[in-house]
Amino acid sequence: MNKMKIKYCSARTNTQVMGTDNEYVLATVYFNIKGLSYECKVQQPQGGSDGTYENDPLEVFMPDELKNKLKYEPFREATERYYRMCVGSNGMLQIQGGKNISLTSLFYEKNHVAEVELISGSGAW
Repeated sequence: MNKMKIKYCSARTNTQVMGTDNEYVLATVYFNIKGLSYECKVQQPQGGSDGTYENDPLEVFMPDELKNKLKYEPFREATERYYRMCVGSNGMLQIQGGKNISLTSLFYEKNHVAEVELISGSGAW
C-alpha cells in the first residue's frame, strides 16, 4: 500500500459556534505535499447527529487536484484529526463547557505530519 506524507501547517476558523443546540464550524486547513501548497474546506453542518462539535464528524472537501491521487476517507480522517488538534477539548484552543461560544477568524499554526493512502495507479506526482 503506497502512502503520501501530508504536512499540515495551519488552520483558520472562519466561523464556529459551540455551546448551543445547533453547533457548527466552517474552517480552512492549509497543508503541503511534496513542496506544493494546498488548502481544503472543513465544515460541520448544522443539525448533525447529536448537534455537538466534539461528537459529530466533520466534512472535509478535498482539493480537486488531489481527488484522483489520495483516498478520500483516510484524507478526511487525517484532516479532521488535525483540525481537532487545533480546536476542541484536546486542542491548542481548548473549549469545554460554556454556552453560546462563537469563534470567528481565528488562525492556528501547528505542524503535524500524516500519511495518507494513495489511490492505486494514481501515477507520479
